[in-house]
Amino acid sequence: MKRIKLIIIILISFVLLFIMSSGCNYKYTGKSISSIEYLVVDYNGGYTKETKVDLINCQVLSRESLPINSSIKEYSLDYNFDIDSIDLFLNEAGKAGLFNLEDNYPSPGGIVDGGGWTLTINFSDDTSKVSTGDNNYPDNVFEKADYAFYDLYGDDLFGTLPNSYVNPPSIDIAINYSIDGNQYNQGYSGISAINYTWNKSCVDNVDVIEYAKQHQLHEFDPYYEYKLILWTANYEYKFSKMVITSFDLNGSDEKEISKSSWFKQKEYDLTLNRIYVIKMTFSYGTCEYAFSTITDYITE
Repeated sequence: MKRIKLIIIILISFVLLFIMSSGCNYKYTGKSISSIEYLVVDYNGGYTKETKVDLINCQVLSRESLPINSSIKEYSLDYNFDIDSIDLFLNEAGKAGLFNLEDNYPSPGGIVDGGGWTLTINFSDDTSKVSTGDNNYPDNVFEKADYAFYDLYGDDLFGTLPNSYVNPPSIDIAINYSIDGNQYNQGYSGISAINYTWNKSCVDNVDVIEYAKQHQLHEFDPYYEYKLILWTANYEYKFSKMVITSFDLNGSDEKEISKSSWFKQKEYDLTLNRIYVIKMTFSYGTCEYAFSTITDYITE
């Protein structure tokens, strides 16, 4: 009996291994695709957007219109992408099921209210595969395929990618200080990354010193002592490394305040009239945040 159970377990393991390896090694072997077109009509007012992913010229084109427009605008160029990334895109999109959609996704209850979508796969032999829908979408396929589109040219086609995958995270900090023995804590949420690399996005030309001086978070009083509090429990992604550095107001006198891996909460003493730069390294990239403790700087 034990031997039979062992054999069954081994067979199940082989089947699971085969399924997993087949999914990981998926390769698109269908007809050559020349372009992918996605048209979506908004239910309120008939606003229409057409996007064309041209795999021949390695371009993403788009145009938008309203029913009141008598003439159709020409496509405008949104993105260029590398020809070497097309094969990977076809594998990822094919694995997601994008090229095997049904012809039509009817609305639940037959409700049609003036909008909808059309996805057209154009092949190099001048044939096409068209899928349409009204109030119904192949959500699971669109969501998986959008990662492939993002990897191809840095944007999603169906608008399903989470904002946190496309844009770098913002962080929250708190400034703690004491007045006449009473403790005060002022929180600041949604502090945006200044310079960052995040998936396909990159900003690396912002002067953090000038930015911090021009974008003060807190009115610092020279008679109080201040602390910076970082609380990380609300972070969607964990950083693997964080470095806090301070500078004088000219960007000189660099001092490393702290270097750390992931933590839940830490507190740091602040020195007035300094620039503080927080650099965090995540799995999706590196983000840089900055603020100042200026007591006498007046913005224009």
